[in-house]
Amino acid sequence: LSAKIIVNVAGTMGTRYMVANITLVGTRGDLKDLVEKNDAQLRDVASSALASRSIVDLEKPGARNLIRAELVSVFNAILGEGVVQEIYLTEFAVQ
Repeated sequence: LSAKIIVNVAGTMGTRYMVANITLVGTRGDLKDLVEKNDAQLRDVASSALASRSIVDLEKPGARNLIRAELVSVFNAILGEGVVQEIYLTEFAVQ
């Protein structure tokens, strides 16, 4: 299951933005239904998590891994513990 998120980068006063394509992976057969049912809330928490990052945060080594871990945590807080097992950032760019 994939979703594209576009947010302004923190501290850039709207002059820089980030694009992330997020793919969720889990073992539950109803993952697609759960994600569709909670789509607005999932997009909101993903946008908030990504928009809180500054350019300095994004340039740090391991930034993508930290973002993935945070997104797994916030998504599982909504969908249920362990529902999302992995997140792939198939597109990740700062402009």
